[in-house]
Amino acid sequence: MSWRVAAALALAGCSNLQVEHGPATLPSGCIAVLPFTGSADPALRATARSLWQARLAARGHQVAALAWVDQQLAEHGWLTDPDTFAPPAMPLPQLAAALGVAALAFGSDFTRTDWNAVLLRSEAVAGTVTLWRADGARVARATHRAGGLGGFALGSGRVLDEFAAQRAQGTPQRVAAQLDELVEGLAAALPAAPARTTAAAAMATDATARRVGTRLWVTARAEPLDHLWFRAGNTTVPMAPAPDRAGWFVGALDLAEPVDSIQVLARNAQGQTTTTTVTP
Repeated sequence: MSWRVAAALALAGCSNLQVEHGPATLPSGCIAVLPFTGSADPALRATARSLWQARLAARGHQVAALAWVDQQLAEHGWLTDPDTFAPPAMPLPQLAAALGVAALAFGSDFTRTDWNAVLLRSEAVAGTVTLWRADGARVARATHRAGGLGGFALGSGRVLDEFAAQRAQGTPQRVAAQLDELVEGLAAALPAAPARTTAAAAMATDATARRVGTRLWVTARAEPLDHLWFRAGNTTVPMAPAPDRAGWFVGALDLAEPVDSIQVLARNAQGQTTTTTVTP
């Protein structure tokens, strides 16, 4: 009997899970799910990441929007190549502070095997997820392997929606099923969500808009980690922290014609967005 056949007979229809708990405890607050790495193709890793985020949310965790996480990582120069992304080598406290989150989740060593031996077919996905606190202390690490065509239950509407979305994007059903089994095992192994505190929505206060000649100046006050921009007609302009006024943001736009109102938008680390309307 070949080693592949023996290995497949040993692993067919089963999965394994290894969990290692660190000294730190999981704090309450938002979790940023960082890009997953491994030898699996990028589409599969992105699917695993999306399903992982959905599982965390279904278990009561606050999670940051993936697109917002990627944008912040790219803006800080941490995400230049997804294949070489390596959070353990990064300053985790700085990364967490830039994202405004209480914890970080990172998937590594994600692989997929698919081969035939005689009459036996083996398909499996495997990966590791590590959870850190914002201060860089490790909370837990879980490694899991899932094979076969099922053995999972989509008990959450949010997870079911994400599963359907991945299927709509072209992920084969058997691969999505294996990924869901893998991610469910990983999520179940990690600490439960602490008592949840409501994240404060981003809100731009004391917003003003004034014209000086043809230039429109917009100012507003917000939390340092919020992102602000304003909209005048069909034009959207990002607002930057004011260099001489802590907690204030400013933006400018040259307008040939006056506008009746300006919308000031603010977004926090959890991806929540609010809009305030002001009149120049």
